[in-house]
Amino acid sequence: MHRRILYKSGLLIAFGVTFGGFAQAELRKFTSKDGSKSFEAELTQYVPNEKMVEVRRESGKVVKFKMAVLSEDDQKFVLKRAPLLKVAKDLKVGARIKIGKKEIVKAKPTKRTTIPKSYRVTFRNTSNLKMEDLDVEYELHWVRDNGSGRKGEEKIVAKGSTLVSVVLPRQELSFNTDSVKILYKEPFGGTG
Repeated sequence: MHRRILYKSGLLIAFGVTFGGFAQAELRKFTSKDGSKSFEAELTQYVPNEKMVEVRRESGKVVKFKMAVLSEDDQKFVLKRAPLLKVAKDLKVGARIKIGKKEIVKAKPTKRTTIPKSYRVTFRNTSNLKMEDLDVEYELHWVRDNGSGRKGEEKIVAKGSTLVSVVLPRQELSFNTDSVKILYKEPFGGTG
């Protein structure tokens, strides 16, 4: 699963992309060629001309090594995933927040402001290959900032998914997430 998190204006979007039915981020138990050592990690890169493998361990540490040190099954796994790794590297994902029309209701003792917010998510294919069957799942989180710059209360306010059937080579494709109405409550002050 190709994952990305963006934070803007109190609304956080977290989304994952599955390529052609294969989840990109998955921990696997890798074993040495002689079977004496093993470790769990996520396969992150394979460089064919150097036959180098890169993995990310559970701790977050990135390790590079020659593919020849892996068991035969692990080498087959790396070769099967190599095209998928290339595609994942060439897919650039961005999101821009969209803010709708503000609604204000003034009623004692609080003033309520509702602002619809969503994201415009854009996929950019930087490769010369056609990318097909991208299953995109997203969550929108509302994050309250108390003004100190520290993240405060957070809650999921929307979830959704969409199937992107194809992103052509050197092209972009965009979609909008569901809109969420964010409610702000303030003490009602003044004469209105």
